[in-house]
Amino acid sequence: MKALAFAMDREAKPLLDSSRITASYKYGFAKIYEAEFMNTKYVAVVSGIGKVFSAAGITTLIEHCAPESIVNVGICASLEPQKAPLFSCLIGKSFIQHDFDTTSFGDPKGMLPGIKLVEVPTDKRLLGDLKKTAKREKVPFYIGKIATGDQFIDNASRILYIKTSFDVCSVDMESGAMAQVCYAYGIPFGCLRVVSDSGNSGEYESNSEKAIEVATTLAKQYLILD
Repeated sequence: MKALAFAMDREAKPLLDSSRITASYKYGFAKIYEAEFMNTKYVAVVSGIGKVFSAAGITTLIEHCAPESIVNVGICASLEPQKAPLFSCLIGKSFIQHDFDTTSFGDPKGMLPGIKLVEVPTDKRLLGDLKKTAKREKVPFYIGKIATGDQFIDNASRILYIKTSFDVCSVDMESGAMAQVCYAYGIPFGCLRVVSDSGNSGEYESNSEKAIEVATTLAKQYLILD
């Protein structure tokens, strides 16, 4: 069964409202929904914002629902507005945690102890499926590295630091933690996010609803993808 992961209720609500909910329950902060959209059964989790809630939500989803794969759907900031402009689709190629720092021990920036990776890769099959999804909906898309941290990035100096340190195209607050948990469990993981801003809180407030609409359209297409 396919699984979708959302950080916020408002990101998940349009899809859930279009689906038949067969069961819903809560573990800790995570809300899980068993649902069906156009005869396709799927499971969704709304984890909450940030790395801790997203990691806990994904772990709960894996432990209780045993999904075959997980795709994170939501909105994000683009650090490459020429390549990934407003309302385009950003598909994660790999995931970095820009606020993880053990350089004092000689590690590279972003190195995750235990799995010893700076970049957690996207599952190749899911990457292909997400490209097909965007193409079928005729939504412009860009494939690149996504950086995650427990910060809403709206500071020019912080944006420059993240771009120069990790060569990423986007920032969010969840996908890197979700990718790390999925990697540890051996669950295929992918990420499909729609650009709502370029690291500007005013843009986010003005554009987030439309970005969520585009993300919902893509999520629906992914679910029914052959």
